[in-house]
Amino acid sequence: MDFQYHFCFNECLMSKLYSMNVIKKRLIVKPIESLEQIETLQSHPIAFANWVEYPTGPATKFQIGLLDKAIVVRYTVREKNPRAVNTKDLEPVWEDSCVEFFCQRPNDRHYYNFEFNSNGVCVASSRLGQNEGVEFLSPEQLASIERVVKKADNSWSLTAVIPLSIMGVSVAETPILMGNFYKCGDKTDKPHFLSWSPIVSPTPRFHCPEYFGKIKLV
Repeated sequence: MDFQYHFCFNECLMSKLYSMNVIKKRLIVKPIESLEQIETLQSHPIAFANWVEYPTGPATKFQIGLLDKAIVVRYTVREKNPRAVNTKDLEPVWEDSCVEFFCQRPNDRHYYNFEFNSNGVCVASSRLGQNEGVEFLSPEQLASIERVVKKADNSWSLTAVIPLSIMGVSVAETPILMGNFYKCGDKTDKPHFLSWSPIVSPTPRFHCPEYFGKIKLV
């Protein structure tokens, strides 16, 4: 097996495991005292390949914590020469080797998507669906998202510091979020679509909050 790729659950296996009831993931997000501490936290695999046409993808994991009034997400991707064509915020980073975080407040139809390539370029918005009610973040909001990229011969990592205020969230008032974490690459040499919490859909689709997992902020 190519060391850069691992085989994941495909749609057929998922249907046998879960029938009509998808088991949604859960995680607890705890405070950290420094940005560097994110590297010491538990890693969570982004390993569900939900579509049989795309059964593999780069081995990807994430770590998540709370720093001051921000969510910190660190992705690590085992991949040589990631596609990184896009160089400016709001360009189509999902066509590159891309990592993503979608989240939603309970009882709110709107959700937020944060998408990054290995250049640290970001697409972020509030929306009701993939093509419905889309409002991109302002230049000031995008600039407030700190990004740290590290590249090695066979891997890369991205750490994003996302202010909770962008989503109108505080730990005290909104201790529970719904969300999912993704790895994709629509125009890479080997297109792939992986998720942390499983999805049931006939074609690759990440904009499906009905399959978001539960994220508890403490």
